[in-house]
Amino acid sequence: VLVTKDITGELALEGKDVTVIGNIKAQNADINGAVEGNLDVKEKVAVGSTAVIKGDLIAGELAVDFGALCDVNLEHSYSEGKAAAFFDNYLKENS
Repeated sequence: VLVTKDITGELALEGKDVTVIGNIKAQNADINGAVEGNLDVKEKVAVGSTAVIKGDLIAGELAVDFGALCDVNLEHSYSEGKAAAFFDNYLKENS
């Protein structure tokens, strides 16, 4: 299956034979097929072992299985500084 347009909404690319050439904007995304384009996902992105992704990826949370091929520029702009807060708290508790 080949999709050559932008997609907005929830996304589940379950089959490894699904290919999307276009941008994806979603709340959550489960990807097991191929995507060439930019992904803008507010919450969670789950990338399965059969996934192939090329493009920019903006996400709140990201999980990538072994075997996935990812050629992405990654930005966690939706994580709202969670990593920075973790290290700030760690340094306060351990100094």
